[in-house]
Amino acid sequence: MYPIIGDVFTTQAGIHQVGVAKQADAPGGLIYLAYDPALVGAETAERSLVGALSGSEGIVSVLNREAEARGLEVRLSSASRVVKKIYDRLQEEYDGQFDESSNTYSGYRRDFYTSDEIVAIARELARQGWNIPSQAIQAGIAQARWPGRLQLVRPTGPTEGPLLFLDGAHNPAGARRLAEFWDEHLAPPQAGQGGRRLHLIYGTLRDKAVDEIAEWLFPRAASLILTQPATPRAAGVDTLAPLAHALNPQVAVEPDPAQALARALAHAAPEDAIFVAGSLFLVGDCLKALAADTTVSAARK
Repeated sequence: MYPIIGDVFTTQAGIHQVGVAKQADAPGGLIYLAYDPALVGAETAERSLVGALSGSEGIVSVLNREAEARGLEVRLSSASRVVKKIYDRLQEEYDGQFDESSNTYSGYRRDFYTSDEIVAIARELARQGWNIPSQAIQAGIAQARWPGRLQLVRPTGPTEGPLLFLDGAHNPAGARRLAEFWDEHLAPPQAGQGGRRLHLIYGTLRDKAVDEIAEWLFPRAASLILTQPATPRAAGVDTLAPLAHALNPQVAVEPDPAQALARALAHAAPEDAIFVAGSLFLVGDCLKALAADTTVSAARK
């Protein structure tokens, strides 16, 4: 039995339960149906409409309705930790205890969970510390760090110099989002106006959609340095060069990622921005080079 509700069909072989409506159409009320062997084959239970939600969506609907009634701003989704916690708890109640000696389950719940019971479980979890304030969620998001995803690694202090970003951008969706970030936040210089020139250090793997990625990134860069991540899966710079030259007139080749990074840092103006993109392997290579503080360090001075 899984905590699913909807149109319920019973046959001589057992009970099959199918959710049939979306969350927006849910009338509320009972949201779970437990497996009850006594219903199998019963004429009165051949077809029973018992609700319109699957388990997690039912929990979300009940809790969000309760929050709205209380004037709370928090809104949950099926991905919320508290929803998953409640779902797991209800599932355990429906499963009961398994007796290996008899190969049977016992002590499992057979009746519905009501909306009031779901709210009561949520309140119990809140008393245990599961009630996370919206301010804490906002603070957590603000403090989250995801290396290699639009990671700004310099400047790390008041020292002037070009911005240095690391971003995996190893698929077309990531490349498109990076290009959108450039267009929105780092517009190139215009006549009589400010802006930042973008210098791209690009390396990738052989199995990536390089043509589509390149169309998003290469034409936007003021200069392009092709390099090669330190992995056998890397695409060779000679393979990338013809495509790069077709999309950007300022192309250089430096197979070693540390040397490519040093070259970009040495030639970029303080008001420019440098992006390392195309592979998380390449991001790792550049982070390692920055930590080693050798050739790259000299280029930064």
